[in-house]
Amino acid sequence: MKKLLPIILLLGCLVLPQYTTEWSEDILIAEAQHEHDEYDSGQLILDNDGNYICTFNAFDNLDWDWEIDYARFSQDGTLIVEPMAVIDNPSVDEGVQIAVIDSYNYIHIFYYHRVVGANWSIYYSKIDLPGNVLQGPELFIDTQAGISPYTRPAIAIEEDDTIHLLYLTDPNDTGSVDQVMGYTRWNPYTAERFEIEGLLPNDPRIDDARFNSSMWSMVIDPEGNAHCVIGAMLYYELYGQGEVSSEICWMRVGEITEMPIGKVLTYLELGDGGERHPYCTIDDSNIIHIVYTGNPDEDQGITDQCCYLSIDTDGNTVTELRYDFFPEEWEYGNDEFAMHYNNGNLALIEHNKYGDPNGRRFIFGRLDLQGNVIEDFEFITGYPVWCYKEFPSFVHHNNGFIGFLFTTFEHSGSADAYYKYTLAGASADSTKLSASSTEEGLLLSWCSGRADSTWRLNRDDEQLVSLSGRSEYAYLDYSLEPNTTYSFRLVAEFPDGDRQQFAPVEATWQPPAENRLSLEAPYPCPAEDSVTLSYSLPTDTTEANLAIYDLAGRLVDLFPLVPFSGDQTLSVNTTAYRSGVYLATLQTTAETITQRLIITH
Repeated sequence: MKKLLPIILLLGCLVLPQYTTEWSEDILIAEAQHEHDEYDSGQLILDNDGNYICTFNAFDNLDWDWEIDYARFSQDGTLIVEPMAVIDNPSVDEGVQIAVIDSYNYIHIFYYHRVVGANWSIYYSKIDLPGNVLQGPELFIDTQAGISPYTRPAIAIEEDDTIHLLYLTDPNDTGSVDQVMGYTRWNPYTAERFEIEGLLPNDPRIDDARFNSSMWSMVIDPEGNAHCVIGAMLYYELYGQGEVSSEICWMRVGEITEMPIGKVLTYLELGDGGERHPYCTIDDSNIIHIVYTGNPDEDQGITDQCCYLSIDTDGNTVTELRYDFFPEEWEYGNDEFAMHYNNGNLALIEHNKYGDPNGRRFIFGRLDLQGNVIEDFEFITGYPVWCYKEFPSFVHHNNGFIGFLFTTFEHSGSADAYYKYTLAGASADSTKLSASSTEEGLLLSWCSGRADSTWRLNRDDEQLVSLSGRSEYAYLDYSLEPNTTYSFRLVAEFPDGDRQQFAPVEATWQPPAENRLSLEAPYPCPAEDSVTLSYSLPTDTTEANLAIYDLAGRLVDLFPLVPFSGDQTLSVNTTAYRSGVYLATLQTTAETITQRLIITH
């Protein structure tokens, strides 16, 4: 693959833009109540039901009062939970917040917070989907940071609900110099926690430098390693504190016993001061794609450009630095980024001030996995008055749908929170057909890639349905034979006569059978004093039991089962269990099924 890479890059100049994304109008999500109020630091997250949740700072510039607000809405912007305060601290200074949702639809919020005049620390709260505060606010990390609470922590969550947090810390209380990165890995259900104070890349080029972090981003690879990409100010005492180099650094944090490794990815001459605001995402091949604001060639007058490079999980370069994305008049304007990998390309939103110090707008475009532009970058919002803590936040779905949250002064004298979404995915090329088995038949679903298209769904050689317009579609095919494999294909037709046929999807309808072993997810989960386990046994079962194990594989409880077929339930008293994660295992002589069980007291 390494031998082919230069050829791919050489041919990259021939790649032409092939996507066109249509956006909805701005939809008001949260309106400030007074002229001098503002929303900022918005965070958009997709919950497990396919709806959006957002958290954002709400600030009163006159009374110096702030809170963290929460709202929930559908993909078309219809409010499900009206904006409401979930954290209200009128007597403290505010810093930006970050949030993540776990597999049980609980939202975990982390935010900088301090009593006026004191140092900043990170606090934590947990809320549910209706917005009820279940835990906190409570101190989570005493960062001792004397400045810069406006640089948002980075957060990621694994399938087992382990949360990774990357944040600014100042263990020596130095103020503007030697503020470094802290890293915490924590599971809210098992209480396992690991921390590193002062992440530094082991790169000899910074041996003589004082390391000061500015902006950062983080992704988690399939092995559970955290990859931290940091914009760092390097102060060289060797030349006096006035000599500064601003670089992009990468660090990997692995198992608890493994110390972080890393390197400087960009290294220019002292005094360039331009490499900052990195954002990263990881693709299906575990390649980490990075964008940042940089000065790749100041001698040619190229400054504050959007720069791109990619590395593997060992920090080795895969795609060399590229920065020829934006028109020349956009220089001096590039700022914070957000980028997502999805459907084989990179969707990018950037906060660009376009040479105007009083106003910034958001731009959107796409790159392929070698950094070639496949959708031209265009402005998707008007001019807002500059918001200091305005970070782009968007969600890119597997079906190509994109939701985008932002705040702006454009519509009123206060900073309101708005949302917009894509009307037409990207193009028909991004459309994917999926099939899933239900009790009644096979459920076929897809997302329309273009607003002017007509979609025909065929099974083998038979047309099942014809639909037009833009939306997400689901079609239930119930005229099927059990345990039979069928081939489904989508065909798109366009007004200009073009016709596109997609690769077929094969699926087999397997209706639920009474003669099948099954174990449902424990309820409730997490559980406190008791939990209900629902299961079903085949009619030919002669021996079965339900066992509870801890994560070390030790048997905690064993329940012999009477071999009746059909749906059954078992109530388990868990008062004697310690808080933690367990495995509930249904066993017969022929088959075993396991579900995860969480106990909290």
